[in-house]
Amino acid sequence: MMSKLKTWAFRQLSEKMLPIILLVLVASASAYFSQQQEQQLAESLKTLERIKIKLSLMGDE
Repeated sequence: MMSKLKTWAFRQLSEKMLPIILLVLVASASAYFSQQQEQQLAESLKTLERIKIKLSLMGDE
């Protein structure tokens, strides 16, 4: 009897918690990849700024 009750309780909890757990995982992954893209964009902008400075120095010669 106790085993059936535990199984039932676990199943009820799982059915309610699974969508929440999946939502948290998806949100976490999305935030991680957004942060990665933001870092790559910042690095690209720095590179472009360096190229711009080099080109302006070459134009001054």
